[in-house]
Amino acid sequence: VYKLTFDQFGNFGIQEVIKVFGGDLCKKIIHKIVEHIVEFSLSKFSSNAVDFVVDYLSNNNRKKFMDVIRKIFFEDENLKEMLKSKFATYVIENCLVILDNLSEKDNELLEVKRTIISLLNAIPSVKDKKKISKLVISLIEKDLSINEEIDRLRLSAISALLSGRKDVVVVSSVSCLYGIG
Repeated sequence: VYKLTFDQFGNFGIQEVIKVFGGDLCKKIIHKIVEHIVEFSLSKFSSNAVDFVVDYLSNNNRKKFMDVIRKIFFEDENLKEMLKSKFATYVIENCLVILDNLSEKDNELLEVKRTIISLLNAIPSVKDKKKISKLVISLIEKDLSINEEIDRLRLSAISALLSGRKDVVVVSSVSCLYGIG
């Protein structure tokens, strides 16, 4: 699996095997790719297999997909290492797009996506927009504009409450009230 994943044609063979035989029969293949996800993401050919496995896991095994997200974004210096490679940035983008789509229906994933965007925004090369695509920049800007809207609504609600008016009703989530949502 390790050698095939790096191979120009072998990585497509691995993708086809997973597509045809599915996760139960391919657990060892998927595990090997997840185990070496950062290393595989840095290479031109193996990053194709990583993208495929990320897509596959997002549809078929959410727990394993979240393991991949943790490994890429929250372990050691993996994210910074991956941002150095144009191939790995495609893997990062794919993960963010999947998270963006899934987070519309899942608050836990929405918080994970926001945390990741904050992490990306804190990295100087990302802030300078040197090592990241327009797609990721648009996700960051979209998230920032949503946070600005929440802040605007929060300030408006506080202002209305402090004005002494008796006809004010505020409906909000707990995370919004505490400024974490």
